[in-house]
Amino acid sequence: MKLVVIKSKVHPLGILTRIFTGCFAYHVGFLDETAGVFYDVGAKGRRAIMWDSFYNPKYMQVEYFRAKVNVHYLKSMLQEKELYGFVDYFLFFFRWLGFNVKNMNGVICSEMVNRDLRRFGVPTPWNPSESPPSPCDILEWCKNGETKS
Repeated sequence: MKLVVIKSKVHPLGILTRIFTGCFAYHVGFLDETAGVFYDVGAKGRRAIMWDSFYNPKYMQVEYFRAKVNVHYLKSMLQEKELYGFVDYFLFFFRWLGFNVKNMNGVICSEMVNRDLRRFGVPTPWNPSESPPSPCDILEWCKNGETKS
């Protein structure tokens, strides 16, 4: 299983995330390399989709990291229905400016990844009840603390 961090200098979400966080990483999720299935969370909730139909190398740059999460868990989590955290996403801008912001209702992709990793005993630096990490935060943490593959 791989943790996938997606960046883009041309995709609108990459550009918007750059404005809000200072970097172009705009999405994270898990990739089951064996089955070619990408598990993510977005405005439509958790989903499992074929990586080949999601990944577009024309505008996506991807970094992969090992992840201690299993496919059985990710499949079971597809049943969860959670509201997407639009407010959390927009609050990244204020956090980047130095303001202390709290976790609002809803879940964003990087918050889901953080929760899932913590459920598998991975000591991430973000408390789930506090401000969620951005995809950029996840990327920096992986580069500094996880094994790149």
